[in-house]
Amino acid sequence: MLFAYLKKHWIFSLLIGYELIAIVLAALNVADIGIPCLFTLLFGVHCYGCGMTHAFIDIIQFNFHDAWEANPLSFVVLPLLSFAIVMDILKFRKQYNQK
Repeated sequence: MLFAYLKKHWIFSLLIGYELIAIVLAALNVADIGIPCLFTLLFGVHCYGCGMTHAFIDIIQFNFHDAWEANPLSFVVLPLLSFAIVMDILKFRKQYNQK
């Protein structure tokens, strides 16, 4: 079922998979291969999402103060994103089992 889910949502799966690999590598101080903020690159101004990856890395490392400093919105986005992904997988599982 997991393979069928990843196949159906292949673009989303590739993007999330790449970002998870980038977060793990950055958390281990191996490499910084994260996706840069296009808004900042084009306009030179930080957007509301800037610092989100660094905040997630800090949350994984239990550095909540540093995560708050990187982007306070991460404490709202991470639980909501996790909830949305779990709900989408459960919805897919229900449809997959009906076939």
